[in-house]
Amino acid sequence: MLPSELDAHQLHGIQPVLQVADVAAAIAHYTKLGFALDFIAGDPPVMARVSSGDRTSAGAARVRFAPVGTVGARVDRGYYWVHVGHDLDGLFAKLAARGVDVVSPPTTQPWGLRDFRIRDPDGNLFLYAGYL
Repeated sequence: MLPSELDAHQLHGIQPVLQVADVAAAIAHYTKLGFALDFIAGDPPVMARVSSGDRTSAGAARVRFAPVGTVGARVDRGYYWVHVGHDLDGLFAKLAARGVDVVSPPTTQPWGLRDFRIRDPDGNLFLYAGYL
């Protein structure tokens, strides 16, 4: 792999910023998924973040929330990929039992991954995937 001009800055992953109708409702949903609240700013909230994993390191999975219509933000969306290192099916069982909106259950894909898909209350699609 070739070095990047950004290597010296030690960038550590990407945090999606989801535009949500209700920041408090988004926090409630993501804590139901097992994330922990890192912070909430403003009254009414203008930014919040949740994390999972080792929250003291760059290896944590982090998601930020901002109200729909945040200055400079686009309202169109893609989807978000979450790598699962262990027990994808067990994670799916836990989340399904908590009543999350399941788009598709765990499925072995022809490209060598197993994944499941869920949607949050604002319609954002998350694909949880692990290697076989």
